[in-house]
Amino acid sequence: MIYVIVVIAIALSLAAFAIRKKRVSVEGSIMPQFERVQKGNVPIGKLTRTQLDEINRMIIHKDEKLRVITYNMLFNICEDTLDKAHHWKKRYHRVAKIVDVINPDIIGSQEIFQGQADDLMALIGDTYAFYGRDSHDGLNEGMVNGVFYKKSRYDLLEGKVIFISKTPDIPSRDPYDQMQFLTVCKFRDIKTKKILVIINTHLAFYSTDSREYSAHFISDFIESFPHEEPIILTGDFNSFPFRPDIESLPFYDGDLIDRIITRKTMKDAMKVAKFGHVGPISTFTSEEKDKTVIPFRGIGTPGVILDHIYINNKVEVIAHAVEPAKVGGHFPSDHMPVIADVYIP
Repeated sequence: MIYVIVVIAIALSLAAFAIRKKRVSVEGSIMPQFERVQKGNVPIGKLTRTQLDEINRMIIHKDEKLRVITYNMLFNICEDTLDKAHHWKKRYHRVAKIVDVINPDIIGSQEIFQGQADDLMALIGDTYAFYGRDSHDGLNEGMVNGVFYKKSRYDLLEGKVIFISKTPDIPSRDPYDQMQFLTVCKFRDIKTKKILVIINTHLAFYSTDSREYSAHFISDFIESFPHEEPIILTGDFNSFPFRPDIESLPFYDGDLIDRIITRKTMKDAMKVAKFGHVGPISTFTSEEKDKTVIPFRGIGTPGVILDHIYINNKVEVIAHAVEPAKVGGHFPSDHMPVIADVYIP
């Protein structure tokens, strides 16, 4: 009798597993190509000797590679404007699945509340730990720009939240009445013993002046660190390019934001990747219809890159990508994950 029960239980478990596998099919992932490119499968005749030397050096250090992503996962408020398929209760399994497909060591997340982080940790908590604090903003209570990190790869030495304001150590707004903040994590790599600083943020959407203020604040804040420390900045910068020919863009200040952030030691990972970029040249899942941008519909407008990974001169970028994959026929979020494989010398 016990044997029969065990057999039935196993059969039911296998059936449930098969159903889950069917429900979480992944379509259109660039990860196989992303991995293939990093093996050196690039036409030699299309590269300079300098590029080939850089590529060969990265291949030598492939076992020390670190994968970082920045991912706006979309909050679970105002969902009445979305199709039910895009509500958080339907989406968070897809978000967890895309994380599994990409297999990052560190995730800089934006636009999630603590409850959403808890939902994800219920699915990925065996692999990842999470650090994040809410903004203490009465209007957005519980909003976090938290950092997920692989427990097998990193020890968290220090975590803190810095407010982008004139009083950064206490919950406060910037001069434009926006509550913006940085999640700052200092890690030790269990494998290499090297120190790494991750700074994660999400700049305001509605205020161009707030974004400019934030960019200056971030640039100055990064300069306060010892120059020998590797720093990676992840975030949704809402950096719409100065393209007046695209009338549907809500703002045109993104190029300025990028110039401010990169004016000193920081560089956009996409621009310095030794193996180049794979995937869309955009990060928002939009489709333009009658000059209205509709999310969850496409792979965006080429050149409109809202989400970025920046690195200082103590970090080398092996390859960069934007992952346009769908899970079960749907985008997991209204933003696509941005990926950077990096090496810390």
